[in-house]
Amino acid sequence: MEVTFLSHALGASTPLYGGVSPEISPGSCMEAGDSSNSLMLRMTNHASTHIDVPRHFIPSGRSITDYQASEWIFSPVVLVDVPSIEAGDLIDEGRWEALDRSAYSRDAELVLLRTGFEKHRGAEAYWARSPGLHSSLCGALLRAFPRLRAVGLDCISVSSLLHREEGRAAHREFLGKGLLLVEDMRLSGLKSAPKSVLLSPLLIENGDGAPVTAFAFHNEVKSVDPFP
Repeated sequence: MEVTFLSHALGASTPLYGGVSPEISPGSCMEAGDSSNSLMLRMTNHASTHIDVPRHFIPSGRSITDYQASEWIFSPVVLVDVPSIEAGDLIDEGRWEALDRSAYSRDAELVLLRTGFEKHRGAEAYWARSPGLHSSLCGALLRAFPRLRAVGLDCISVSSLLHREEGRAAHREFLGKGLLLVEDMRLSGLKSAPKSVLLSPLLIENGDGAPVTAFAFHNEVKSVDPFP
């Protein structure tokens, strides 16, 4: 069974929206004489690869803990390469309609938008001048994929800092339709769309979002014998 991560590891140098970084410090340290090692974390719940659920922008929307375990499994999955994306570009309905969409399954539950902007993740441009999504894209995706439940992308956020108002509108449009948004994904290593994706968010009670570990399954999922 071939499985890969679609999440970035969380660390002190992880870029966050607005340019801040997580604070990670020792809680206890065996080298200092403590009986064990532990870490203290101080960060937003929208840190590193993370998921936005409707409550992020919709007060009456579902929270992280309102979802059943089965709802974090997505299949089929579509991987969409969006070419010629520059800093600050917004992916809108027009850019979507210009793509060759003939090979995409209309049954897709998760669409992964790969812009290639992930290559800038170690630079200021990644958070300061990232691309984003336009609110008009939501309707276009739902028309193309009637069973769509989530959208992921390899940018720090759906909302570009260069287009804050449109970013808020896009969040409201997608989340208001009940779609999940997975931001700051690790998509560069994908050669093709996974067979299925498992999203494993940190279960924050009533959370509007959470860091998520995303697993891509590249063939049919089979049980693993722990005692081969």
